[in-house]
Amino acid sequence: LPWEIDWIWHVHRLHPINYYNDCIKQIPNNYFIDKRIRKLTIDEYHKFDYSKSEKRINNRITFVPSFDLEKAVLRQRDFLDKFQQHELYTFDLRNMSSMKFREIVENYILFMKLARKNTTIVPTFDIDLMWHTHMRYPLNYFQFSEQLCGFLLNHDDSITPQVLNNAYKDTAERWKTAYQSEYGHNVDRDCFRNSMSSIHCTITHDSIVKKQSNHGSYTGCGGFWSSGSDVGNSNSCGSSCGSSCGGD
Repeated sequence: LPWEIDWIWHVHRLHPINYYNDCIKQIPNNYFIDKRIRKLTIDEYHKFDYSKSEKRINNRITFVPSFDLEKAVLRQRDFLDKFQQHELYTFDLRNMSSMKFREIVENYILFMKLARKNTTIVPTFDIDLMWHTHMRYPLNYFQFSEQLCGFLLNHDDSITPQVLNNAYKDTAERWKTAYQSEYGHNVDRDCFRNSMSSIHCTITHDSIVKKQSNHGSYTGCGGFWSSGSDVGNSNSCGSSCGSSCGGD
């Protein structure tokens, strides 16, 4: 895909409830578009490199996102500005130790386990990077969220700073109570193992480490829940989250 389209698609996936409903309600045959990756040969790359094509695509299908995608794309500039100041921005992930990556994954899992209905949780920047990466693969993320949280944890970057500040402080307190550790610090391995009471969660955790190990204190996006047979209307799910939220 041309990078412009890939970026817009990425931002759409950062709103998983909207993305799910937009796909199944607007794409023919309720088709859900997931992300798959495979290596292309040089010839294949040039064949599918639409950025060099001058042909105009005549598409009669009207697809209208259920939220303001243009504003969402612009809001991600703030996230990118923060990311450029983060050590992982210039770090060669091939040189990252497996232990360091596992710690980031474990913190992400423990963050997800704090999710409760009708509440907002706000991650650190390291956790938010993992969260953004995971949502790039929506089907995997949906399954993971259902297994770990019992519902699809949504992600939204349009919450006011004051709400996010308060939610970040609440998340930090809940983290300390649950894991006997300051928020933003790694949790003791024994505490992590004790918190993983479900075999499904352990399997999911292992699969994330295997699948995402090649990918590459901020207070990023919060999460909110949704219920209902069609994953819900994000406008009626109470509090949500933001990528420019508060905290220290």
